[in-house]
Amino acid sequence: MKITWRDEVGPEGLATGEACYDDDYPRSLLSAAHAGKRPICVKLPGNIYFCIYSMQVTDGKAHEPGWAVSGEPHALTLAPSVDVKGVWHGFIANGALSPDVAQTPAPLQRRITDHTVEPGAAP
Repeated sequence: MKITWRDEVGPEGLATGEACYDDDYPRSLLSAAHAGKRPICVKLPGNIYFCIYSMQVTDGKAHEPGWAVSGEPHALTLAPSVDVKGVWHGFIANGALSPDVAQTPAPLQRRITDHTVEPGAAP
């Protein structure tokens, strides 16, 4: 999905795959490697508002390092991948979002019998 750059964000906010500068983003959450940069945020699948210059977050705690960011706003690339546990894992490369298909969970198969669900049972 190509990321669409928005110069202004209205009251409806960003849609998935849109990006903008966010001058209200807390500077305390930016990685030291990007201190002083104007925050750029992208709306990821799963309704995730993600700042590309932020520190990484593990188990609810922000920590260094942040992401390596290259390119202009319309063609950004980040390394490593972005992993929002249980919501979305994928890549931002050349101004596009792409899910990590290797991380996509297989659909859960269930059989319903007498109003009970048996996880893992074939339908």
